[in-house]
Amino acid sequence: RKAKVAYALPMLFIAILISFAPGTWGAVQAVKPRMNDNIYEVAQFIQESSGPDTIIAMWWNDAYAYQYYAEQETYFDGGNLNAPVAYWLSKFYLETDPEEARLLLRLLSCSKDKIGGLSLGEVKNVTRALREKRNRLLNCERETYLVLSEDDLKLVWLFDWYNSTDFLTPKSGRNELNPYFYKGEYVVDPRIKDSILIRLYFSQDVPG
Repeated sequence: RKAKVAYALPMLFIAILISFAPGTWGAVQAVKPRMNDNIYEVAQFIQESSGPDTIIAMWWNDAYAYQYYAEQETYFDGGNLNAPVAYWLSKFYLETDPEEARLLLRLLSCSKDKIGGLSLGEVKNVTRALREKRNRLLNCERETYLVLSEDDLKLVWLFDWYNSTDFLTPKSGRNELNPYFYKGEYVVDPRIKDSILIRLYFSQDVPG
């Protein structure tokens, strides 16, 4: 019996440590809800300016506050963490090509609930075999607000971690995001001081 206890205690300790690794449920539970004036002002601006089927492109950490104050859907939140969404959104955050970035964000805005198991080739490839599936995933008419806070700009290591195919090995070793590469309508409003807010509109005209 002592041997079993001696074996069980280290295993319990390891399990506790793993549960608080980035991206796990324990890590999500350990994060406290956050609210500040900047979140409120940006969310209010979106609520006042957006249409009925708008979606907010953002990381999950502040999603509940934006859902409540902007009264709009977000890509995901602490209650519905989605590995494919985290993967594709991380690729977007680290993408340096404007057209590739727009393609990734269009994919998430149009089909965030349908992208499990999707490969990068299926998104980018326009050969006849993949064109129908690709266009079906990218074809929508949807207003999107991209929100990047100062805190998000410090999470490059996390996005790089999610950007890896196995969610274990950082892929690029990048140490900064490229938030200004994106082709969209930057929102300029005196209330918005510590966030980057970009409005985009995806029409049914799918590129390629």
